[in-house]
Amino acid sequence: MKRALLLAIFLTCGLMVFSQNRSKKNNSNATASLELKVFPNPATNYIGINGDVTSVKTLKVFNLVGKEMKKFEVSEGSNYYIGDLAKGMYLVQITDKRGKNITTQRVSKR
Repeated sequence: MKRALLLAIFLTCGLMVFSQNRSKKNNSNATASLELKVFPNPATNYIGINGDVTSVKTLKVFNLVGKEMKKFEVSEGSNYYIGDLAKGMYLVQITDKRGKNITTQRVSKR
């Protein structure tokens, strides 16, 4: 009886770990295929996006308090003017065409 109970607990724990590892692998493949980087960092007047921007809709620039400072519609090979922002740290949020956040990256403006 004790052996059967221990075996059942062991198998249940093993299945839970296996299913969690599978879901992590599936999520990592989705994010790896859509790896985007904001460049240059630190920036002076313009920023751009490296990577496949076909599913990207907007790029938003927030200050560290959370106030939206700039919003851009993204197109292939474009640069986005941030020269009128004060020097400091900003968060750049990239969203897809469904409005979901793809990534948020910290950028230093000099």
